[in-house]
Amino acid sequence: MTRYDYQELREKAISNPTFDNLKNLADWLSNYDMNSWNGEFWDIDDGQRLYPVYGDEDENGCFPIVNYEIA
Repeated sequence: MTRYDYQELREKAISNPTFDNLKNLADWLSNYDMNSWNGEFWDIDDGQRLYPVYGDEDENGCFPIVNYEIA
């Protein structure tokens, strides 16, 4: 994954929202564009948002990300 992969990753996540495609986009955003994160979701342009979906609290008091969704 490089800094220049955003459009390709975004298009894949939107057209085929599998866990891997959504996670790849979230990973890219975490690595290269933390300004798009507002504490709840990533703004992925054109009014669309990428939300992490959290699972149940684990033994350490953390809520792991189990999926992502675009809304």
